[in-house]
Amino acid sequence: MKRLLISWITLILMLFLVFPLKAEAADVYYGRLGAGTDISHLSFADVASHWARSSIYRLAALGVLRSSGPDFRPEAYATKEEALGMVVRLAGKEGEAQKLAVGPGEMASYRTPWGANYTRLAQNMGIVTPAERASANWQAPATREEVAYWIARMSGLAPVYDSEQHPVYSFQDWARFSSERIPYCATVVKLGIMSGRDAGMFYPQASIRRGELAAALDKASRIILAGQGYKELSGTVVRVSSGGQADSADTYVQVAQNDGLSFYVIAGSDKEVFVYDRTSGKTGLSGLLTSGDQVSVLVTPQKLVAYIEKRQVAEASVSGYLDYVDSVKRIVRATASDGKSYELAVSPLCKISLSGYPARMNDLVPGQPVVMLVSGSQVSEIRGDLPDSLTSGEVNGTRVVYGTLFTKTAGEISIRDENGNPYTYSLTSETDYYVGGVVSTYYSLKTGDYLKLTVDSQGNVIRVDVRKDAGDLAVYRGYLDEVKAAFSTVRFTDIYRYENGDLVKETSAAKTLKLASGAELFAGSNRLSAAQLEAYRGRYAFVVTSIEGGEERIVRLVVRGDSERRINGKVEELDAYRDCMTVKYEPALIQYDQSTIAVKDNRLVDPDMVQAGDMVTVLAERKDNSSVLARVIVIEGTEEARYTIGKGVLDEVLSRSSIQIDSLDCLENNEWDYVGSNREYYYDALTYIVLATSSSVRELNAEEFYNLDEDLEEDDILFIAEGDRILALLVTDGIEFSNEIITKGAVISLDSGSITVGSVTNWSGFTEKWVAQSDNLTVKTKYALVVKKGQGGSASKLATKDAVYLLRASVGGERDVYAEAILVE
Repeated sequence: MKRLLISWITLILMLFLVFPLKAEAADVYYGRLGAGTDISHLSFADVASHWARSSIYRLAALGVLRSSGPDFRPEAYATKEEALGMVVRLAGKEGEAQKLAVGPGEMASYRTPWGANYTRLAQNMGIVTPAERASANWQAPATREEVAYWIARMSGLAPVYDSEQHPVYSFQDWARFSSERIPYCATVVKLGIMSGRDAGMFYPQASIRRGELAAALDKASRIILAGQGYKELSGTVVRVSSGGQADSADTYVQVAQNDGLSFYVIAGSDKEVFVYDRTSGKTGLSGLLTSGDQVSVLVTPQKLVAYIEKRQVAEASVSGYLDYVDSVKRIVRATASDGKSYELAVSPLCKISLSGYPARMNDLVPGQPVVMLVSGSQVSEIRGDLPDSLTSGEVNGTRVVYGTLFTKTAGEISIRDENGNPYTYSLTSETDYYVGGVVSTYYSLKTGDYLKLTVDSQGNVIRVDVRKDAGDLAVYRGYLDEVKAAFSTVRFTDIYRYENGDLVKETSAAKTLKLASGAELFAGSNRLSAAQLEAYRGRYAFVVTSIEGGEERIVRLVVRGDSERRINGKVEELDAYRDCMTVKYEPALIQYDQSTIAVKDNRLVDPDMVQAGDMVTVLAERKDNSSVLARVIVIEGTEEARYTIGKGVLDEVLSRSSIQIDSLDCLENNEWDYVGSNREYYYDALTYIVLATSSSVRELNAEEFYNLDEDLEEDDILFIAEGDRILALLVTDGIEFSNEIITKGAVISLDSGSITVGSVTNWSGFTEKWVAQSDNLTVKTKYALVVKKGQGGSASKLATKDAVYLLRASVGGERDVYAEAILVE
């Protein structure tokens, strides 16, 4: 007890002395008992050079994979007993299986202590029949179909039907699947947990190897463990230090995340962490960690560290000029010498020097020439200088500014910066206009566009780059039937239009389109003229069109390759220096080049504008190696929020921490879905609570809310929760919301009682699609509940450029629109 007290005192002192302003927000996680002794049998001797080694180590640390000897045998076939046991353990059902009563006769045909229990659990769940359980040879190799089916059933993954089974039917050997298992196997393939072995072939009845099984279970764990309360954190190791006490062998590891907040891992002789160094292939304990390491940390629901992976970090150098510096958020924007724009997070350990002297981030100014060393997703070193000519933020007489367009005339343009401050600059006949890197005109600028302006020393705009807007683009794939260079026209047949992540067949048999002024034509990465395009008749192409002069015209055309893949998912990492990215559950590295069509918010953009967390649909062609080349990237938005928006009747305040809700409806897939009554949710001192009546709107703390319990019962409520914990709660008495609409967009301005949202799309329950809105949306925030970064609050938590998902409605007979719930994505 004394040692524990000393450890806590030491940690608290470290938190306040090293990072006093962030100490209260720092989370602390612990190593687990037994990890120090586990390392000997988790570091298998035969997987150091195996392609699935990271998956094997990760699942071994979680206790999913087990082996009785020093070897794992990754190329050996996994028996049905082994495979089912691994799936049971991953699904968190081993305890449930071990409690089942099985007789000695049942256990005789199994090699592991709980083998009979695993199959008994599968029988109880209806995964196998009693006859199958009794007659199957559980020592025979498991098939790929069996593993896919067991993963889906044990983990509760929902089966899919009708057209959603396309992932299975896309394989040439789909007929070899058992028909009753296809709905479940299709789910596993759709989620990227398993894929084909060869091009177009799944081999469902083939035996599965242990390494192959580990890779599939590792991908499944990214979905399944999150539902069990695990979370995966990432960041940079800031420092590794000892407890500083003679009787304490504890190690304190501070990890800084990209948002600047830190968390701590405490490890010691009796509570260690398993560490895998992906770069060297070494395994070990906390002693492997050093300052500067990029790490991924898997944390259990009990706040124990199950596994730490040191990631391989690609380094690149960027030379150019700083456009914007945010010392608080630790973000810099820069324009490189090749003309590309970058937005980068600055590592907490970033070394900054100016003219050879040590400097701080506060010393950096826009317009400064710099060389930045980028490691992974963060800047690790910045070198530059600050000559006298930069005192006004100018370089060679020019500077770069960012802002949102709110007014323009033929001679002037006015923008607001991220703090809402207005600035006006002059337009001249020499000003160039670019939209997503494509030459455009003054008339293409729209109110609400987010702009990058290159300005000279006199305040004249040299160049305008539109970074984001709501354009009117369409993406097609079609057969190049006829090209008439003299008339700048292209005739297409067999036309498919991109809609909501899919290519939908056009009803018209043919379509003739004119080339827009400045249209970009590519075959591979080679630029083509209209005359050169004629040589590609008879090929398929991807096409982007826009409205020009009231007519649909081709903005960009890329000749399609010999193969085509469609990839949907969340972007995990983007490396703008190597022109590639990774998508969750997709094993192939996705590359892009200057010809790649990238569309975001109905605007043609540079592929480098894709960010981690974006949900994308990629149309790509296979390459000779293990990567694919993206021909089209459509950025659909960000990953669905982790929160629940619900409404109902406050039945009873059960205690100082819980309430009971009747007639509960929750938003599911953007529609209200009835959940039931007598549902219990929890609140605490951090819950943002608002009481709204016909005469007043006021905030309540948790104590006031509890004391008003009987007065509030039977009132209507609206809430935002994470799991069963309420983050924000609105209690209404005599106020009725009607005409509710779900909207997505980005905050472009804020006032004391309202916000204005741009890039607006509204959910249509009739078509079950997001529909773009041409103008901006202003909503009042009198009743608004806001959740941002896991915390509830009022609209004061919002900032310009926040991407929001909001529920809005009318109140009574008023014409104004009110925000009810706002999630910052």
